[in-house]
Amino acid sequence: MRSLKYAVLCLTALIGSTLAYFHLPKGDLELKTYPKVSAAEFTFMREEALSLVTEDAALGAGRFEARYLELTCRGEPALLVDNSSSQLLFLGFIGQASETPCVQPLLQRWSSLLLPAD
Repeated sequence: MRSLKYAVLCLTALIGSTLAYFHLPKGDLELKTYPKVSAAEFTFMREEALSLVTEDAALGAGRFEARYLELTCRGEPALLVDNSSSQLLFLGFIGQASETPCVQPLLQRWSSLLLPAD
């Protein structure tokens, strides 16, 4: 009976690992840090993002919209901007965020306004 439980457990772990491998986003993550911005500046960045993203992109943050925003392009995660820590963090999927046309205008605009953190 014990060996049957272990066999089922191992089979479940193998199936779970296989599913996770094929459903994880492919590509590396890119992290950029900038000095933390004020709440008013982040609200302005959020409004600017709403105006600059294209129609095939979606911007969301749920109840934490004062601290972070999430940009998806065609249903795929492309960019996460987090202002809740001691720095402003940009987390993007390399190959998606940097090459996706719906994110490029936003990244170009913000990179001209923000100076990288030391």
